[in-house]
Amino acid sequence: IKGSWQRTEHNREAKYYAITKSGLRGLEQETTRWRRLAALVDKLLLNEG
Repeated sequence: IKGSWQRTEHNREAKYYAITKSGLRGLEQETTRWRRLAALVDKLLLNEG
């Protein structure tokens, strides 16, 4: 992520964050890994019953 200081509509300084292109790629990879793991856990739990 990257951050930058900006003024709000109430004229106070606040830090705003945005995800970078490389951050999006990393998020996609981690999301894929998480979904795979969650699917395996689901299978294990369903087979227990």
